[in-house]
Amino acid sequence: AEQNKQLKELNNSLEETVQKRTEQLKQTLLKFKNLASERQKDEAATLEVLYNIIVSYPPLSGELARKISATCEYLANALQLPAEQVVTITKAGLFSEIGKIALPTKIAETAYTDLYDRERRLFNEHPLHAEEILLPAIHLSEMSLIIVNQLERFNGGGEPAQKAGVDIPLGSRILAVARDFWLHVEGRYDGNKKSMADGFDA
Repeated sequence: AEQNKQLKELNNSLEETVQKRTEQLKQTLLKFKNLASERQKDEAATLEVLYNIIVSYPPLSGELARKISATCEYLANALQLPAEQVVTITKAGLFSEIGKIALPTKIAETAYTDLYDRERRLFNEHPLHAEEILLPAIHLSEMSLIIVNQLERFNGGGEPAQKAGVDIPLGSRILAVARDFWLHVEGRYDGNKKSMADGFDA
């Protein structure tokens, strides 16, 4: 009975937190949409705003974003992809976590394996939040497509559309490898930081 009471209180608290974060997200989206409409053709300005949003949200890390981005660039070049595609994948790596600003702080800053089932479901929605955030920036649609598909799995067991195999954009598959590597190294997956060598084995 005590556990049920605590679980109910936790759920109520989570609902309240989600509502607060949703309202904060709406305000952020409004500001971004206004800027995007003013500077539709100024991609550099748009990307700068997006990066500032990441840096300003404590659970996220600009340094981690740059590491993921650099690894995406390395992998894309190793696959000898066209230069324009490499640039898009590199940018997707930099902004792969932008959708997490819509998550409750507790969920965004907690290691994935420490989240409860309901919290994981909310966490797995962050690519969809990213898609919503990036929607006004039409010139970033290719980057957005990579980000929104980053949690799909090759076996079809991913989110949000259960795409499988080559139906998942190549950029999304590259991003998933780079992202997971750094999340393991930085301890954001299970709370335990790993060496670079162990990160390759994770």
